[in-house]
Amino acid sequence: MMAVGYAMWLFANDRAPRWLDTIVEQMPRRKPMSKQSLKTFAGLFIAFGLLWVVFAGTGIVGGWLSYRQALASGAHEVVEGIVENFDPMPHGGHKPETFTVNGVWFSYSDYNVTPAFNRSRSHGGPIRNGLPVRISYVAEQAHHPILKLEIPASEPATSDHDESIERPALPFGVFVALMLGFGAAISWLLFFNRNAALKRRLFPVLVVLGSLVFVFYTLDTGSPPLFVAFIVPITLLNLWITRFCDACGATVISQKLWQRPRECTKCGRPLG
Repeated sequence: MMAVGYAMWLFANDRAPRWLDTIVEQMPRRKPMSKQSLKTFAGLFIAFGLLWVVFAGTGIVGGWLSYRQALASGAHEVVEGIVENFDPMPHGGHKPETFTVNGVWFSYSDYNVTPAFNRSRSHGGPIRNGLPVRISYVAEQAHHPILKLEIPASEPATSDHDESIERPALPFGVFVALMLGFGAAISWLLFFNRNAALKRRLFPVLVVLGSLVFVFYTLDTGSPPLFVAFIVPITLLNLWITRFCDACGATVISQKLWQRPRECTKCGRPLG
């Protein structure tokens, strides 16, 4: 976000390098912003990005220092026993992995950024029902962050895939590769291609196929159907506000979501 803000500041002050100017010239056209608006948005982007880095970094590094101090000073609790009530996290997330040891409840997830132990069994973690463990943890927090997990030397520190934990039909790596492919194809079509007829044929196909892959993956990994329901109107909205100019081949995107663009913001010709 800071990089985007800096680029906006360069454009607002007519200092953008020629190569960046060329790329922006190829991008879908909207109504140009005033120089003052660009400067305002540039400041907001830079400030928000900086605040994000500071607060996120402080939280993560501060938590790590706090946990390390608690472990070194003995300001933590220790429980020893057998893992019971083990409920593994699905491979795609959407709920934490939980278990109890002598009545003490633990909860964690690979998808939460934390300096504490958070490796679920579906991602190679060692926890399973019946495993003898000794756990050092912070008692003051509800989910009991695990500062140190000790298991018998005869037990593997990482697990192979547990067949009882269902994996998604579409692996995450394949999903990411497909979405990057759709993104690259759409970017080439919108930013660099000047054939309006080809754009009209391919753009709806790529957008719909990309949306279907996204919907399939999110449903397959356990996302609630209500979340998926947002994809349909977003897809239709993208198709509604995006038009192509037959005169210059530019992509034109409406700034008013309820109204399709009627003329090209690059060459001024009416859109058929």
